[in-house]
Amino acid sequence: MAVSCKSARMGRHWLPTLLAALLTGGLAEAKPEHGQTFKNWTARCEQAPGTEIERCFIFQNLVLKESGKRLVHMAVGYLAANGKAAAVITMPLGISLPLGATISVDGGAPENVVIERCDANGCIGAVALSGRFIADLKRGREARIAFHDASRRRIAVPLSLLGFTAGFNSLEP
Repeated sequence: MAVSCKSARMGRHWLPTLLAALLTGGLAEAKPEHGQTFKNWTARCEQAPGTEIERCFIFQNLVLKESGKRLVHMAVGYLAANGKAAAVITMPLGISLPLGATISVDGGAPENVVIERCDANGCIGAVALSGRFIADLKRGREARIAFHDASRRRIAVPLSLLGFTAGFNSLEP
């Protein structure tokens, strides 16, 4: 949304009017287009079941070149229930569940990913994203999602953060 301060019609009182419109939702908020890409991230919007609320998120899939099978899927957005940012990560079936998973940015301190369940699509985990970790993702070049295979060998999958900032900034809480 672009706002010009040159408008003579608004006079000196444009700022309180603008703030009131923003606080009461009087201006339409921009959101990403379904399928819009932000370098290595793609936006998707879905309507929550049983509601008329549409939530958007950005995601990235990592696929094995040889087989074309998805290795990791990471989606980032705001939770409808509390408006806080979170990441949902789908990892392959057959991982060691007791050891859990982590995500880190550029070799920094890892955040624990709570693996919630496994289904036909893979093992799904989630992590609430603090303001600090979001800032790390925006500044970073690469995230690493680490988990352990059935033999308890650590596997760290790199995830590009190119386009993350623009994609995340396009989302609305």
